[in-house]
Amino acid sequence: MKNTLSNTTELSVAALPDDAGRALSAYFSSQTPEWTTPQWLFDAIDKEFGFTLDLCSTHGNAKCNKHFTRDENKLLKSWSHEVVFMNPPYGDEIATWMSKAHDVTTRKESTVVCLTPSRTDTVCWHRFAMKHEIRFLRGRLKLGDGKNSVLFTSAIVVMRPASFSIQAFPELSANSKHHENSHRAES
Repeated sequence: MKNTLSNTTELSVAALPDDAGRALSAYFSSQTPEWTTPQWLFDAIDKEFGFTLDLCSTHGNAKCNKHFTRDENKLLKSWSHEVVFMNPPYGDEIATWMSKAHDVTTRKESTVVCLTPSRTDTVCWHRFAMKHEIRFLRGRLKLGDGKNSVLFTSAIVVMRPASFSIQAFPELSANSKHHENSHRAES
C-alpha cells in the first residue's frame, strides 16, 4: 500500500517571504522565549488571585512591583509565601519552569498561576499541568506588541498548595454528607 502522506507538503517558515518568515519563525522555535502577557488577561486573573510576584518578566513588561528578570536566576530564588504569576519562557525552558512551579505548590509554599501554551500532547503537560486546575483560553492570544496571534492555543494552569480547599460554602458540604447518610438509610 502506498503511503499517501509522503506526497504532502509541510509548511516551512523558510518557504515564506523573508519578512513573514522572520516574523513567524519565533512562533515555531525557541528563538524568542519571552512574551509579554496581554494586560487585559493579566488584569482579569489578578483580580481573582491578587498577585504579589511576576516571575518571568523584564523591567519593561513586569506586571507586579515585585518581579524577577531573565538576568536573575529565578529558579534558585525563593517563591515562598507568594501569589505568583508566571508566563514562563516558551520553548525548551518551559518544562523546567513548570517543574519548579509544581514543586513549590506541592511543598505548600505558594500559589502559582501559569500562562502557558496548551500543548496537551507533551510530556511536560501531562507531568505538571494535568495535576492542577486548567482553564483553556478560547482562540489565540496576541502576545507582546505582536500584530498577529500566536499559532497555538493557551491555557491558564492554576497550581495551588495541596492544603487549598474552597471554604466559601461549608454548609453545602455538611448538607451533602447529611443527604448521603439519609439516602443510605433509605436503601
